[in-house]
Amino acid sequence: MNFDRKSIERLISLNDAELSQIIREIAAEAGVDTSGVILGSAELSKLRTFLSLASADDITRLISGLGGNKNV
Repeated sequence: MNFDRKSIERLISLNDAELSQIIREIAAEAGVDTSGVILGSAELSKLRTFLSLASADDITRLISGLGGNKNV
């Protein structure tokens, strides 16, 4: 997955339901088990803040740290 700034900005602009679904899909593609992950409004707000400040490398490291595929 390519995390360019334009893609990240599109993610940030999604409503909560859309963002939650996309995050779960990205995580699943990366091999991350999200069955125990709660993505409520507070969590999504924090995620939007992180995404607005993070570099592509930061996001890749986050996914890898959660047990995802490093080649995402």
